Amino acid sequence: MAADGEIFLSYRLRRPLGHGRGYAVAVARSTDGEHFEPMTMIGKEEMDTDSLERPFMVRTPEGTWRLYLSCATPGTKHWRVEVLEAAHPAEFSARSRQLVLPGDSKKGVKDPVIVRRDDGWHMWVTCHPLADPAETDQMVTEYATSVDGLDWAWDGVALSGRPGYWDSRGTRVTSVVFSGSTIVAYYDGRASAAENYEERTGVATGTEPQLLARIREAAAQHPAAKTETKKYTVKSGDSLSTIAKHVYSESGAWPVIYYANRGQIKWANEISAGQKLTIPAKPAKIPAAPSQLGPVAPAPAPAPAVAAAPEHTESAPVSHSDSTESALWRWTMK
Repeated sequence: MAADGEIFLSYRLRRPLGHGRGYAVAVARSTDGEHFEPMTMIGKEEMDTDSLERPFMVRTPEGTWRLYLSCATPGTKHWRVEVLEAAHPAEFSARSRQLVLPGDSKKGVKDPVIVRRDDGWHMWVTCHPLADPAETDQMVTEYATSVDGLDWAWDGVALSGRPGYWDSRGTRVTSVVFSGSTIVAYYDGRASAAENYEERTGVATGTEPQLLARIREAAAQHPAAKTETKKYTVKSGDSLSTIAKHVYSESGAWPVIYYANRGQIKWANEISAGQKLTIPAKPAKIPAAPSQLGPVAPAPAPAPAVAAAPEHTESAPVSHSDSTESALWRWTMK
């Protein structure tokens, strides 16, 4: 953001998964747009969060500065948005934090994109469903308005995924430009949970900020990326691991197929002959397996009471022939 003869940049500092994720947000300044000098940094501990996502910085009509921060609620999949306000970007402090988008038990909110115009404040924010733990990676972009940038009124979904396309799993608006009566939004998305952190990009436009439509597909990977998705018909004796071995040459890559077909596979160890599965391109990182592979068996009924045996009765030997092989590898179809 350019102001007062300088360029100010807010950005996220992150470590690899398992090593801290988004551990801080920093603000830097530059006079030429090439060489930046860090001014201040907000750590995740100061915001009581497991991780900080991409920040968004704006200047108010009164001349103060705001830094909107996406915060992961510790120990959950929930996200909220808080804001810091200061007279200058170098003076941002967690002591001034204010909650502006709390989310709720059914929805996490993060990654706001905010534009202030003469007609008020406009915001596009990413929303994740929380009701089903297996679906929290899904996302849509919702639109909201405000008179002060602090109290927001929701106005519906502005952009969501399209079944069968590269953005079917979710869409996240990352930048918005007003050009006369036209709104241009740049966004990223993915077709499956396996593509988390490997999103592609697209462009949407419209004359109403809550009604955006794609104008073209601008895949960030090579132009043929969309055709890399294939179909596989399940045969008798197949399991997700044997299919992964066949299509990816790696049986451990089966979660990629599982997450790409959550609409027709309820349990990872239950597939049926004749099912037509979507086989996406193998991602650079294989997602973790679901915590539960199949339905939980009901608890056994309590054994009936047995009368005490006579004092001198000898017990017959017991044969232990049950296999201890883990059911994890018995992923054959019903």
